[in-house]
Amino acid sequence: MRAILLSFLLASFAAAAHAQSMDWVVPVALGTPANGDFSSTSMAADEDGNVLVIGIEGEPYYYGSRVFGDLGSRLYGPDGEVLMNGTFTGRGAVVAVVSQGGSFFVLGQFKDSLLITGHPQLTVTGEPNNVGSFVCRIEPDGSVPWMKDLDALGALGDASSLAVNAGGTLFISAWDFIDSVVLLVDAEGDLITEWTMAGVGLISDVSANADGMVAIAGSCLSNTVDLNGTVLTTPNDYTIFVARFSPNGVLQDHLIITDITCPFPDVELDEQGGLYCSADAFIDVAVGPFMVHDPEWVFGNFLFRMDEQGEVEWLDQPVSGPTVGDVARGSGRDLLIHPAGGVWQCGSMRGSIDWGDDVSTAAPIPGNSLYVWHVNGDGSTVGVVTGDAPNFAQSAICLATGGDALYVLGT
Repeated sequence: MRAILLSFLLASFAAAAHAQSMDWVVPVALGTPANGDFSSTSMAADEDGNVLVIGIEGEPYYYGSRVFGDLGSRLYGPDGEVLMNGTFTGRGAVVAVVSQGGSFFVLGQFKDSLLITGHPQLTVTGEPNNVGSFVCRIEPDGSVPWMKDLDALGALGDASSLAVNAGGTLFISAWDFIDSVVLLVDAEGDLITEWTMAGVGLISDVSANADGMVAIAGSCLSNTVDLNGTVLTTPNDYTIFVARFSPNGVLQDHLIITDITCPFPDVELDEQGGLYCSADAFIDVAVGPFMVHDPEWVFGNFLFRMDEQGEVEWLDQPVSGPTVGDVARGSGRDLLIHPAGGVWQCGSMRGSIDWGDDVSTAAPIPGNSLYVWHVNGDGSTVGVVTGDAPNFAQSAICLATGGDALYVLGT
């Protein structure tokens, strides 16, 4: 088993095995400030185990709850060696990175302007909020064959998530707290079609599997929503939701969960069509036939799987152990399909935590310890890997797989 920690550190955990050894850790000279809606730094791994990390380089620029800056890119080989360095100048932030067919695709936002190598400067200077969104393709040598301003593709509001299927189709979500949209874009950056999600306040994540199925997760639904042609109603003003669509955009099933705020759940589809969701826990609430409980301390999360028929099969929620503790999800892609079945989920933990199935961890208080949680397809906990030196900034931000390894971006 290989492992990777990456965040100022970079490491990797073996994909198929359950061991907890770490191959290597390298410092990444990029900042990882948390944005209001996403992490400003992200990564993806290709099938050979090369890892592209993109994040804020140099002095950050703060705009409300968001953080922007020059974007530095680093490509690491399977042994942690640096293969490529690059910089996009201006005020940018990375929302997500994915890999397909030997290329990397980057979704991001920019404040005022951003210059991507070889392309006209992106600019929104003079517009009301001076924030735009972009998507681009980056090759392993650092070249950028194409770059698109999402406004030109018909997106509304803020870009929020990115997925790619086996055929190279990109799925890009964007939202404006009133409506949302999912753009389908080909590997050359051309718009294929768009799926409109009227009344969906925000889409926080999108996932696609090899069979063409697509899932979205988000929150803050209006009382009436139109999910690309299917109208639903809900009496609740604050909600978490997941929805699964056929390859041509027809709603197959969905789940709406009562909430008290507008969180950012993550979603993953496995190859059987099963849907996994990771979300924040704030209150006692039913999720299918299961209950989520209000965290004993400050933070909390829960994880569930919805089967191919739309039924919630199981729900896991880490809870305090013998003494108080809590768990917070990573600010980036915190949920990832395990190649042997089930998922990994990451974030930060404090104190004593019971993960279920006789697996427990403990970290000194005060301070945070990063964690990576491995859960089987039946909901049983396989194991949890944690950091060995808690401090006030330690957290796993996002996950990626490639070359039979798991990579963890953290601080």
